[in-house]
Amino acid sequence: MRQSEVFDKYKDFISDYQDVLIWEFDSQAIQKGYDVSTYTLPVEIQLFRALKKIADSKNKSVREKNFTIFYGDFGSAFELFGVGITGRTTAKVTEIITSNFEELKGYQTMECGKIPYVPFIPWYRYENGLVIEYTSDSRLMEKYRTDDATIAGLKIIYRMWESAEGFDVKEKYSFNEV
Repeated sequence: MRQSEVFDKYKDFISDYQDVLIWEFDSQAIQKGYDVSTYTLPVEIQLFRALKKIADSKNKSVREKNFTIFYGDFGSAFELFGVGITGRTTAKVTEIITSNFEELKGYQTMECGKIPYVPFIPWYRYENGLVIEYTSDSRLMEKYRTDDATIAGLKIIYRMWESAEGFDVKEKYSFNEV
């Protein structure tokens, strides 16, 4: 696949300025509570389980949502890990994700925030039951994998993203356009 084709057809342009709902976790509490070297893993497992519940929902207005999922470390000493989703998401979707996260050791709270004041980057996107994982490797573009690590069984497709403001374009998600 030519690089220009990847750029034109398979890249999302995501705004650097987002209102987000943020779930906050104490990174050290997660590492100690789960004896893991990668403190994001227990959070990601619960996130994917929540996404599976959303994808399997009998409620069409829950199942057929589209939202970007952001990750980042923050706090005065970057002691917190956070997961954020675009702020214009329904209460039911928020409840599903929150109920999964509340089970985790190290979970602190959910609150509203604003990117870039909270230093998050796009990591995933939920599109009507499909999960998009953002990558910088153009060789993975439009390739699928099964989410076997978190045992949710979701189908995941790789895409790339760029800053909408960096390219002076409006926010655009091209998955539905292909």
